[in-house]
Amino acid sequence: MLAPCPAVHTAFMRFPIDVVFVDREGRVRKIVRGLAPWRISASLGAYAAIEFTAGDERDLVPGDRLYLSGSANAGAAAVLMSLDRAISGATRSNAA
Repeated sequence: MLAPCPAVHTAFMRFPIDVVFVDREGRVRKIVRGLAPWRISASLGAYAAIEFTAGDERDLVPGDRLYLSGSANAGAAAVLMSLDRAISGATRSNAA
């Protein structure tokens, strides 16, 4: 996770990445899949960017809330990313 970071670039990279931009509360503002080498992406209002290996399936949509929580047994290096999605009685359609 890069913070503060409302924009990322892939200069000098040899492979694409997936990027999730979040605001200060951890709400997903923008998801960029397969950002190719030598490209730039930004999100107005984003506080941080989280970079992932491109192509891995993630069940994330804008509006989801991500937060980091450390494990007392594993030390500071072990960090778990969790998802908190508000469900308002209606199920989300997987059709895109």
